[in-house]
Amino acid sequence: MQGQTVPLNFSTMDNVQSSYPLKLNMHIPDKTIAINACYISFDLEAFRAFSATTTGESAHTHEVTIAAHTHSLNMWNYSDSFDTYLIGMEDRGGLGKVMAEAVGGPSAATSESGGSSTPTSAAGSEHTHTPEYGIMEDGDNSPSITIEINSVDRTSALGGPWTTDQEEIDITAYIQSTGKHTIELLSTQRTRIQADVWAQVFIQST
Repeated sequence: MQGQTVPLNFSTMDNVQSSYPLKLNMHIPDKTIAINACYISFDLEAFRAFSATTTGESAHTHEVTIAAHTHSLNMWNYSDSFDTYLIGMEDRGGLGKVMAEAVGGPSAATSESGGSSTPTSAAGSEHTHTPEYGIMEDGDNSPSITIEINSVDRTSALGGPWTTDQEEIDITAYIQSTGKHTIELLSTQRTRIQADVWAQVFIQST
């Protein structure tokens, strides 16, 4: 049979944590006759974040001042007609007081009868926030790594879990068909993983 041996390489890098594994998808060509070898290597690095922080000025507060005002409110009385009430807010030394006063006579709609609500800003000095951009790396990097291949945990069979960088873990037994294969590296804590898969396959000549 005519063909040739072809090396295949797949690589990926990302931050991971317990519920977010590193996922590496690899594809074995359909014309592959034999998969001679397949290995995975990975390096563990510090979790990395690209952060933007801000610096603030003095502490501050905001308040809203509502001026005294009233609104008319139509209410049915016992004789099935309208009485119109003025519902208002009065200022009593910083404390609001609701009052209702019957003014008599029907009314078809409510209306403002004086005063207004004015939002104001008071207390605290003017200030700005300045972005500070940078890269943050986690100082604690002691994860335990497990491997799933095509959604099956192969950690124990491959000699894991692992707490250090690994070179050429033989996963050939679990990559024995053409098409897509998914390898997931899971960690007990947040970390950053660089993973590389190398395969040697024999592909039929056209």
